[in-house]
Amino acid sequence: MALIEEKGLLPEIELEDPVRSIKEVSRDIGLKSPIRLSDGRKYTAIEIQRLYLEAAHRFFEQSGGDKWTRDVLKKWGSVLDRLEQDPMELSRELDWVIKLKLIQSYKEKKNCGWGDSRLAMMDLQYHDLRNEKGLYAALEKDHYVDRLITDRDIEEAEQNPPTDTRAYFRGTCLKKFSKEVYAVSWSSILFDVGNTTIKRVPLMDPLRGTQTLTRSLLESARSVEEVLSRLSM
Repeated sequence: MALIEEKGLLPEIELEDPVRSIKEVSRDIGLKSPIRLSDGRKYTAIEIQRLYLEAAHRFFEQSGGDKWTRDVLKKWGSVLDRLEQDPMELSRELDWVIKLKLIQSYKEKKNCGWGDSRLAMMDLQYHDLRNEKGLYAALEKDHYVDRLITDRDIEEAEQNPPTDTRAYFRGTCLKKFSKEVYAVSWSSILFDVGNTTIKRVPLMDPLRGTQTLTRSLLESARSVEEVLSRLSM
């Protein structure tokens, strides 16, 4: 994100047909199929990722990034190396590989084909967020997957949004005015102010709505109407 915000040098990559390419990559579990660019060049998904990784490394070295950024870049490169060698090496770390290994193991055990309805059910149940129902949760419980963060980290993030982006305004509104929040997305938050009236607050700029800009307003406002009134001034 810092690379983009600071207008760092990015690789000149423009897909000829982005929608088609997304579908092709999602079905290419071997990650070997070339993707055609608008200028006629062809790269695999991994090769494109490496171009962006190289750009991120250059930006990091020039800007003097922190240890967290260094760790992300290291993990990024490690994942690409293993994907190139054998995606199944990531069967404890990468979500789609974890799911693929699980379904393949069941398929071999039951000696069934890919069209078997039980596999389709597993595909859906893997993503069930209920701990007692989701297959991923079962794998995690039995120590078949590796985690980067703890449950406590997740709970902390749920309750305390970043203070230096629009997430602060969005998260604080959800806490303080939960009954009035009609809907929320990355780019806006909608408030139900009564009488079938919905008011929309745009959040298009990621750097608006920070704690510095909105804390005083949100702490002092006694109602959504007051927030909206002061925002429109």
